[in-house]
Amino acid sequence: MLRQVAQGMYEEPAWHDLFAGAPEVLGVDNISHTGMLIRVWLKTQPAQQWNVGREFRRRVRVAFDKNNVEIGKPQQDLWEKSKPAHNGSTDGNSAEGQESAECSTKRQ
Repeated sequence: MLRQVAQGMYEEPAWHDLFAGAPEVLGVDNISHTGMLIRVWLKTQPAQQWNVGREFRRRVRVAFDKNNVEIGKPQQDLWEKSKPAHNGSTDGNSAEGQESAECSTKRQ
């Protein structure tokens, strides 16, 4: 998909002259718990890397949306330590004598 997006952009007359050579998809560079890094080289004319890069990323996002490719969203687990419940005893301890912890996952 990335190769198609890059090649399609390269072949468009409006963008072709901003490139200094054909785009290259080098492949998967890294995989981790935060995602996957796929390296793509877009060789551009001087000072055109920002325009070409922005347009390429926009087109990748559109292609991902059309093909139902989801991009991960940051997630955070929030742990909240609860105070012990007072059970009416004079020592102020909970019935189990232990504190409890709850976990809730907040997804944005």
